[in-house]
Amino acid sequence: PFIRVAAGETALLADIAGAGAITNIWITSNIPDMRQLRLRVFWDGSPVPSIDTTLASFFCLGGPGQANTVASAAINVGPTRGCSSSWTMPFASGARFELENTGDADAEVVAYKVTYEERESESIPRFRFCALTVSGEPHEPAHEFDLLVASGEGLIVGSSMTWTAVGPRWWGE
Repeated sequence: PFIRVAAGETALLADIAGAGAITNIWITSNIPDMRQLRLRVFWDGSPVPSIDTTLASFFCLGGPGQANTVASAAINVGPTRGCSSSWTMPFASGARFELENTGDADAEVVAYKVTYEERESESIPRFRFCALTVSGEPHEPAHEFDLLVASGEGLIVGSSMTWTAVGPRWWGE
């Protein structure tokens, strides 16, 4: 579907009951800065999102208005920002996808598709897909930045990092 998400609004993209696994997410928008669109996904009735990230971060797009192409096993982005995720994301009793427009401009067009397979609940693993956009500045005095602070069991499959220079005449490495 094609929907409009006004500035400050949250749209429900999918509300799936039962056990299954997300097999693909495809999304794009006319909004210039994909960092203004925040994806939140809730597994199995949890009130806390397991995915809470900007579309730019989730799809490795970088800064505002950048039309980066990305080609990997799990994330693909075309030259005009058609974003596709093929991460398998299992859930035992339900999945809810929300998209919030945190910016000042309306997203006149958000086109999307969430594809999933129904599965038997006993075949669903206990781990859930999680993603988080983390922002901030490095810790002094070592100038280190924590990408992840977590406890318990799980598997880390990757990270995407974008930084912005805080001073003039510095372009990064």
